[in-house]
Amino acid sequence: MFFAKLLLADEFPYLAPVLVPEASCSDYSDRMRSAKDQIRAEWVVASRLQQPNALVLMPRQLACSEINRTMIWQALSNSRPLAQIIKRAIGADRTGEIGISALWRVGAWLKDSQKAHEVEQTFLDLAHVRNILAQQRDVHVALRPFYQFALQIVTQGIEALGRERILLPTTLSHGDLSLPNILWCEDTNQPAIVDFEHTAIRTVVHDPVVLVSNLRAKLFNPLIPCEVVWKWEEAFWSGYNPQKELKIVIEVLASAWIYHWFLPRIADRTTKQPLLQWILRRFYEQLFERRLASTNMEMFLRRINMCSKAVGRN
Repeated sequence: MFFAKLLLADEFPYLAPVLVPEASCSDYSDRMRSAKDQIRAEWVVASRLQQPNALVLMPRQLACSEINRTMIWQALSNSRPLAQIIKRAIGADRTGEIGISALWRVGAWLKDSQKAHEVEQTFLDLAHVRNILAQQRDVHVALRPFYQFALQIVTQGIEALGRERILLPTTLSHGDLSLPNILWCEDTNQPAIVDFEHTAIRTVVHDPVVLVSNLRAKLFNPLIPCEVVWKWEEAFWSGYNPQKELKIVIEVLASAWIYHWFLPRIADRTTKQPLLQWILRRFYEQLFERRLASTNMEMFLRRINMCSKAVGRN
């Protein structure tokens, strides 16, 4: 069994998730490369990530054609993405055991993979992130509460770390390590990772921030039990086991992303549906701004404080 991926677009957009706010207002929408280059890049990087690791499966590469803009991969039978499984948490998988097992293994795999492919180091400037958020808060008046929350999270992160610039290793990054790209294979009881089109060299925080922020966005879905979301996240942390300061940076960027990217775009969608505009706007004001947005921010800030105290003890 196999599946084929055919790139129809040429040039091809390779848009990795936005982690820091300046990316959303600079070159984020302009990243393009030819389909031939995309095929080559995805194939080479996926090959490098195919290191022996019993914790996580990857589809085996079978063939590729740059001319025909096609890649052929081994099919994974009887598998479902975690993005579907977590929606069943209110019914069939109320305990969240599948996600707990999958994300612990993904965390352990990610740590091993990052260490194996680590290259140079670079600085992340949280003060610059804070300044961009302040500018966006002043420009986007209707979304000011969201940007203010993000600004507060980053400010507290800087206080927890005791400095504004953090030196981070860079490594080979999947680029979009989110729940739709992590499958659970029921035949093998193992997770599998797919979709390598965003692979590149990035800081070690990129992939864990994408995954944690993707999980935390589920906290705003009233049909998914919050306790299951937190269990899944804790399973990932247990497998990944980062140093305390690295965990603070991941916590800060993942939580800030909710407020400078995820919620503003949900709110913006409500203004583009004329028939439901008033109803949806009221709904989101109640659900996000007044209750879940502030409640979850308090939880995010407490988690940063807990990490900070752990750093202090060390």
